[in-house]
Amino acid sequence: MKKHFLLAAICLTILASVNAAGPNNAPKKISATEKAMKNFHRHYQDVSGEVWKQIQDGYEASFEVDGRTTKAFYNARGNWVYTISYFKASNLPVDLIQKVKEENDKYYIAGAEKIDMPVGSAYIVHLENNDEYKTISLSENGIKLINRFEKAK
Repeated sequence: MKKHFLLAAICLTILASVNAAGPNNAPKKISATEKAMKNFHRHYQDVSGEVWKQIQDGYEASFEVDGRTTKAFYNARGNWVYTISYFKASNLPVDLIQKVKEENDKYYIAGAEKIDMPVGSAYIVHLENNDEYKTISLSENGIKLINRFEKAK
């Protein structure tokens, strides 16, 4: 009888400890939106006032950094996918302007975007002269022509 009582007491103790460690002490699952926001603030520590919106495959955070409009994109699980920063010609890094001008000296820079991805970064630069528009990309792989359009005359 004492063995049954002792066994029952042990079972009750185990059940009580399992219930105590159950839902109340389990790690809190965070939503994809919360995960995206957490990832955003980890990466952009000095940014506040961002505007969030849900997009087809995840989330977008729009914000300003150093006078540039910037958008960070997160997938449906809240993981960072890429960021696009929009530059006026006057806000581009000097070394980037020099690289562009080396091969495109007859064009002026109309604007650019910087795309940051987990695998690296690239700039998309929009060029213009009297006769045409041109878009090029600059990355660690060099400069590549994306497209060229003649202006209507």
